[in-house]
Amino acid sequence: MFKTLLVMSMFIVVILIGAKTSVAETELMWSLGVEVPVRYISKVSTGKNGVLIKGEQSNVNKKGGIRNEIVKKGFWSDQSFDKIEVKNEGKFKVYLNAPSGNDYSIKISGYGSMAHGTFTISPY
Repeated sequence: MFKTLLVMSMFIVVILIGAKTSVAETELMWSLGVEVPVRYISKVSTGKNGVLIKGEQSNVNKKGGIRNEIVKKGFWSDQSFDKIEVKNEGKFKVYLNAPSGNDYSIKISGYGSMAHGTFTISPY
């Protein structure tokens, strides 16, 4: 009985610790297209000044860019803090400024073009 209770409590602790992990710890993959013109990456925490996004992207529409925006999602609309459009193919590094805090989202949009990429998000 005691072993079962101990194992169950350890399982609950592991679940709670896993729920607190930040997206900054892993490489994230994303894709955009006609069906999904906007993608949100949730549970982003900022540092003192905002976030650093480092990654790589590929866009079918060579003239268009991919917009990365740090927002707080709202019921009717998002509150935008900073945004930048990355127009190059390949590797990129951008800083998005926002007040220190949690529960931010990164909004990725490609104006209906097909694009995909990977990146990591780090507080700065």
